[in-house]
Amino acid sequence: MSRLLFAWGQSRNQLRPKRDWPEIGQIIGLFLAALVLCLVNLNTTPLLPDEQIVLDSILSFGGDFKPEIQYSLSSWQEINFNTVKSQFFIYLTNYPWLLRLPSALLTSLSIPLLYRLGRESFKLHLPALFSAIIYLTYLPVISYGRLGTAYGLILFLEIAIFWCGLRVRRDLRWALVLGLSVGILMLIHSWLWLPIILVLTGFWLWDTPRLITSPYLWLGAFLGCFPAFMRYGMGGLATGEWVNLTHLIGLWENHQLILINFSVTNPLKFIFLALPWLIFAVDGFNLAWRERLWSWAKFLLVGTIIFIPLAFVLNFNDFKELLLIYPIFSLAGGIALAKTHYPTLNSSYPKVWGVALLSLMFLWFIGGLSLYFNLFPLFPSLAVLAANNQFILLVGAMMITLTTSSVLIWRGNPQFITILAWGMYVSLILWLSSPYWLLIL
Repeated sequence: MSRLLFAWGQSRNQLRPKRDWPEIGQIIGLFLAALVLCLVNLNTTPLLPDEQIVLDSILSFGGDFKPEIQYSLSSWQEINFNTVKSQFFIYLTNYPWLLRLPSALLTSLSIPLLYRLGRESFKLHLPALFSAIIYLTYLPVISYGRLGTAYGLILFLEIAIFWCGLRVRRDLRWALVLGLSVGILMLIHSWLWLPIILVLTGFWLWDTPRLITSPYLWLGAFLGCFPAFMRYGMGGLATGEWVNLTHLIGLWENHQLILINFSVTNPLKFIFLALPWLIFAVDGFNLAWRERLWSWAKFLLVGTIIFIPLAFVLNFNDFKELLLIYPIFSLAGGIALAKTHYPTLNSSYPKVWGVALLSLMFLWFIGGLSLYFNLFPLFPSLAVLAANNQFILLVGAMMITLTTSSVLIWRGNPQFITILAWGMYVSLILWLSSPYWLLIL
């Protein structure tokens, strides 16, 4: 039996891969590129209400806290815990980048981690690289990941859970890391771990059903989740309430209210912010359906079937929960681009890609002119963008990128992927370096 099933490293009896060092360089390059996007212009905007809630919860440990009281630390006075917390509150309020830095670093680490997830899914280098590039240039992922909230950690843990869930098929010791990731996610969010576990369970049942009956899998998962179980258990012993029925009933009533007053705001926002990569992701899902006997296709299909109803129906009132879908869409777009990049598999590119990119370019042109001439007075928050030179450069960069990419697609030139990726990356830098990058949140 192969030693790869029971060893952390690769078997010494096999030939060493030729792409070790280039792949390490690409992983470092992806991390550095993500680090630039996540760290640029972190300190110019004030804290959002969600970030203020996180800051207050951090400073709430150790007793009552009054941020309006300012203490002087210049004299040799006795420094108590509330004094340090007050100074810490003032410092974080004046320097928001300190609160946003941990989440930004975790978001940067999630980019190379998604590359490893792609390598585990597709077993090929090119689809994984394209998937990581697509995930890197998703505006909602970078924008929400830069904030001083838990969503950078949630996205990192989601990708880590998926990666461990795929690796556990070959090495059951990864079940412990899988359990630890799920346990941490359970500690920071009450229910977002449920759809992720449903995706993994559905994938295992379809692709590797023998894994479900393995006692080592559940033992490792239980040991990893044990700290989360202890936390909820101690809370139940302290309060006497193991399940907060009032909270659950409130959530159910809110979801019923959302289902009655159905709105299209979040789907339209998701589609707009997922462009232009959504064009290729749709073709990737079509390819996954045709190739559904492969493991990567099963993973994409199960993730789509579970995530979309849960994100769009059960929690329709908050756009941030839709961030869980972006890793699946990145993998779908990556396999679609890799399929057309190989000339032996497909001799020409789908013409609908060029038409869609050209149509998107006209939308950017019309939207830029409308904001410049203030044709939408009902949206004063967007009117301030017209006087910003960086926004004009952003519109110009997007138009040039989309036009050039569509022309290259019509000519059958594979360089359109490079042009589109670089154009989206430069456009993201222009948007994040402006003082208005929080407007879409």
